[in-house]
Amino acid sequence: MKAFVFDVEGTLIDCTPQILASWRETLQRFGFSVSDSDLQRYSGLDGADMLRRVLPPDTPAKRRQEIAEAQAEYYRKKFLPKAAPFPAVRELLQAIKASELPIGIATTCRRDELDVYLDELRVRDLIDATICGKDVKRGKPHPDLFRRVAGRLRLAPADILSVGDTPYDAMAARRSGMSAIGVLTGGFRRSELLTAGCLGVFADPANLLSKLPEIPTRSARKARKEN
Repeated sequence: MKAFVFDVEGTLIDCTPQILASWRETLQRFGFSVSDSDLQRYSGLDGADMLRRVLPPDTPAKRRQEIAEAQAEYYRKKFLPKAAPFPAVRELLQAIKASELPIGIATTCRRDELDVYLDELRVRDLIDATICGKDVKRGKPHPDLFRRVAGRLRLAPADILSVGDTPYDAMAARRSGMSAIGVLTGGFRRSELLTAGCLGVFADPANLLSKLPEIPTRSARKARKEN
């Protein structure tokens, strides 16, 4: 691999429970009762696709859009300030940069939300390219985010390793041509991430940091040749 691309929500920032709660409470306000298990099942999926799956088929598109906008606003007001980084995220990205590998971000969140996350993570100086939900027409599991960030990094997708916490991250990355690995911080089982196409699964960013030397990269191959 010549670069890493990270998802943010649920991967670098501990916010999956808050996102699910914001969806559940918003849907209740609109008169829809959706179970926690159904919301978890579709966690990480493009919001429009998720609503098409959890709401009755005859729900008008305009109504779904209203719900999506209400959830986004509700999350920003009530839950966004509670989001916190997982341990060792900055150290992980520093280790990648020390190997002279660029880092990209591919996230469905909005730009103002990403700004909050990056401030919390203290990693702005380590990021080479960012693509948010508003930069593409379709979110995950569609490959749009990953194709765009590969273009920003000026690399072929096949040269990039993606890191995410949901099967939809892995599906989107694989459809773009990238390889994928997963972390168990988003509520999905190891088997679900492997089935979605992850080459490996790690407990969290700290665990990935400890295993980073084992991941084959351009920098690692160069070091072996020099030795």
